[in-house]
Amino acid sequence: MIKIKKYIITFGAVVIVLTLIFSFLSSIYASYINCKDVIKTISLSEKPQSAEELQENNKLLMECNGVLADVYLSYFFIGLGVAIIVGGFITMKLK
Repeated sequence: MIKIKKYIITFGAVVIVLTLIFSFLSSIYASYINCKDVIKTISLSEKPQSAEELQENNKLLMECNGVLADVYLSYFFIGLGVAIIVGGFITMKLK
């Protein structure tokens, strides 16, 4: 039974490590830093002068919303990994 609990803790650690590796390899975090600035700039700027400028702004906002969704999803998986690890330690303490 102890081996199963250790496997649970190991699985939680693997979830966290893989999430971090994929986040940095796919450059989600770097895109997230850029998108924070883009969203602030577009939100605070004046109204677009032309339809093309509006289209470019909307394209940037849609890309940044996708990046933010990926970042929040990686936060979810990191939280899930932490919850699995904590659950594994709690079940080890109960015995």
